Amino acid sequence: MDSVDSPQVLKISEPIGLRLPLFIGASNRVILAFLNPILQKTIMDSFEWSEATSLKAFLRKDVEQELLTIKQNGYAISISEATEGTTGIGAPIFSYENTVIGSLNVAGPSIRFGEVNIEKYSNMVKKYANLISNELGYRGRVR
Repeated sequence: MDSVDSPQVLKISEPIGLRLPLFIGASNRVILAFLNPILQKTIMDSFEWSEATSLKAFLRKDVEQELLTIKQNGYAISISEATEGTTGIGAPIFSYENTVIGSLNVAGPSIRFGEVNIEKYSNMVKKYANLISNELGYRGRVR
């Protein structure tokens, strides 16, 4: 995991290695969405949904529906889930084996993420996640 800090005075700073369930945060949820369906179900079954440490309440049925939307769009969005007042956009990174191995994420204060910026940033995150995936030997599949 790596991170590039913003030059802005107002920024978010979450520690590298912060552990959250895969359904919390755009960078995590996009990985969950693109996992093999059997592995995805196994992981979802193992969550203690009532014990999630998040600022937002999550119901499994809502997360499962959102995972379908994420696969269709090719990216995930989170708003004030792990850190109040933040927005994140994540896109999957795939290996040469065509399996999801990580994600590329942009995040910051929600005041910088209007509708226009969400579209712009989601396109950029998808573009660069695709470039990274291609460098890793990803042969492409419909996202």
